[in-house]
Amino acid sequence: MKQRPMTRRCERHETGRVPGLWFGFAALFIVLFASGVASSAATLPIPNAQQSWTYPPQVLPAPSSDPSVSAPLGVGPVAVNGDTVSVCLDSGQFSEAVAVYLGVYAPSIDFSNIYVVDSDYLLRALPLDTLSPVSPVIAQWKNDVTAVNECIFGDIPVSSLPDGIHYLFLMVKPENSLTEYYLWEPYFIVTSTAAPGNFSLTAQFHCNGRLPSVTLNWSPSSGATSYDVYRDGVIIGAGAAGLGFIDDAPVAGQTYTYYVVANNANGSSLSNNAMVTVPPLTACISYR
Repeated sequence: MKQRPMTRRCERHETGRVPGLWFGFAALFIVLFASGVASSAATLPIPNAQQSWTYPPQVLPAPSSDPSVSAPLGVGPVAVNGDTVSVCLDSGQFSEAVAVYLGVYAPSIDFSNIYVVDSDYLLRALPLDTLSPVSPVIAQWKNDVTAVNECIFGDIPVSSLPDGIHYLFLMVKPENSLTEYYLWEPYFIVTSTAAPGNFSLTAQFHCNGRLPSVTLNWSPSSGATSYDVYRDGVIIGAGAAGLGFIDDAPVAGQTYTYYVVANNANGSSLSNNAMVTVPPLTACISYR
């Protein structure tokens, strides 16, 4: 299987201890709901080769009798830029009993492991560098079934998920084979919905030639796309992309208060205030 870990299901089961990696929030694996979705009449042959498909996010599952075009996992409103994730599964009907494996991989949370759901609905971390779809260590989620048709979890706020691409995987194997499988790997993408994070500012007087200047430096603000620099409440630098600014027009003998505003599409965040007293011009006279 390609690089992806696993999720957990609902159906009134205790979720156990969550390692705090996929999505970083235990709430994703707390019992949410398990309801049926409209059953499909699609009938699929059982796998007789090793086949895998990746497909972009879909709101609802769309099973097909052709596994190459089937989309058995839907991810809910996030597929159309909505604000929640709701994963539902409709595998379609298989011609014979199969074993089913379910997983999730979120590289922005844990690049090294894929997470699979076992039959007790507990997550198991498996290292990607030793894993393949034919690995016997992969825990089965269900076995001896001819169809799976249910919602796995739902109404998870996108705002509670970390940024990045999130992969699900659904693998189906014949009951009597480890080497033949269908593997579907849908994904969805989360982009930041939060205002920039906290950050700090420092300010220091310098001589710029024979003239005074003030150098400002600040730490990165998570999620920020630009910074505005203020002196005594008046903007003196707009849209800075870096983490520094030089005020080359302070007046000698004056005391100034600086602050920086971090911006992105979702809001702004202010730094601390930094005060600097500019010495008399004589402080820079000896500068050559």
